Amino acid sequence: MHQPSKTVGILAVTQIVSWGSLFYAFSIVAPDIQRDLGLGPELVFGAFSWALLAAGLVATPVGIMLDRYGGRYVMAAGSLLSFLGLVWLSRCEGVVFAGEQHDPLRQLAGRIEHLGQLVLPGGDHPVHRVVGHG
Repeated sequence: MHQPSKTVGILAVTQIVSWGSLFYAFSIVAPDIQRDLGLGPELVFGAFSWALLAAGLVATPVGIMLDRYGGRYVMAAGSLLSFLGLVWLSRCEGVVFAGEQHDPLRQLAGRIEHLGQLVLPGGDHPVHRVVGHG
């Protein structure tokens, strides 16, 4: 049996690392993102606000998954997705707008579908129902 103080200590460290790398670090890297991509602060911090909205929208489904599968697997999947998101952010070379050659919604849906295949069992992906598969 685990000691409660050890479990609490591990959870405390993982929370500090995750909040530090995903939430608080953004204010440190935002000026570099602005400079490297040639964007204004309103666009960069607006994107961060959209990310917070997305986090709020997935909170209930993630809570359901926590109840169903337990914290170990859901938290591990969340850490993996966070890692992949940070790697994706580090590889960005520009911004795709709706008026350009690529359709950003389909591009985003394709990337979400790819990430979903890593976590979701089976072949029925919600992205196919919302955006379509073409």
